[in-house]
Amino acid sequence: MNRLVISGTGQVYKNLALEEALLRELEEGQCGLYLWVNDPSVILGNNQCAYLECNPGICRSRGIAVARRRSGGGAVYHDRGNLNFTFFYWPGRAGEE
Repeated sequence: MNRLVISGTGQVYKNLALEEALLRELEEGQCGLYLWVNDPSVILGNNQCAYLECNPGICRSRGIAVARRRSGGGAVYHDRGNLNFTFFYWPGRAGEE
């Protein structure tokens, strides 16, 4: 592995932005692992509607951030009790010794 990044913030918007930045700066032949923990938040997949997946008003009143990630998939709830990870690799690199 070329790079390990451990986030120092629980702010979901910063963590999602850092994830995107790490992906964009990945160079040929590189791979990496990004670890982070978010404060209470609901993270939506790219094509999901917040009003169908959660109640934004209740989230707001309880201090739960609602964010959207670039990738697809379902809505998930994050808090300080779960560790999130993203594995980055340049295509063609997986499985090499």
